[in-house]
Amino acid sequence: MPNFNREIKGAIFDIDGTLLDSLSMFLECLNRELEGQGISPVSRQFLYERLGKGISLRGILGDIVDGTENAILVEEMAQNIVKSFWEEDFHIPLFPGVKDVFSFLCEKGVKIGLATSRDSGAAYEWDRFQHNGLAKYIQSIFTSREVKNRKPHPEVIIRCGKEMGIELKNCMSIGDTVSDILAGKRAGTYTVGVCSGVDTYERLQMEEPDAIIVRVRDLIHLPVYS
Repeated sequence: MPNFNREIKGAIFDIDGTLLDSLSMFLECLNRELEGQGISPVSRQFLYERLGKGISLRGILGDIVDGTENAILVEEMAQNIVKSFWEEDFHIPLFPGVKDVFSFLCEKGVKIGLATSRDSGAAYEWDRFQHNGLAKYIQSIFTSREVKNRKPHPEVIIRCGKEMGIELKNCMSIGDTVSDILAGKRAGTYTVGVCSGVDTYERLQMEEPDAIIVRVRDLIHLPVYS
């Protein structure tokens, strides 16, 4: 059940799987490399289940090609996939409705921050959202490059809230993974799970976030705004 005893003044968003459909691009890059090696492509479910368990790209490839016997091949494939992904990353599309959500929050007087485990760097993400025409809505961006601890540690959310000048109890954090929910809870925010990325509704529900929405655009309909 939503917590109605908070005055929401800040919204801190995850990026991958929450604002960007980057996981689809990652799957495409992975399968392109597999097919280039004569290996059958994997399903979205296969990839998401492993990412949801925190398995690295090299670990995923090791499961596919038997990494104990093919360590050199795994490393070569991983490097090719990462290179391919970053060549596409800047132009990965936003999920439908992101601009509408940002505009709505600004009309409500809610400040917007981004707090992500990706290590792209804040400057890179500022450039992305400038390119998308959304930087004007954003007050703060932190990636794992600017902090010592990745989610589910709350550091990236705490730093974001502090830079926005808002107490964390008056922020909501929005993300698509269990790690996002745990980080938001540990930071003391109102937590919102989004079913557009790695983790399913059932996995998100197990961590008991304050709310779960299907897509980020559904944030508009939460009964938490004054």
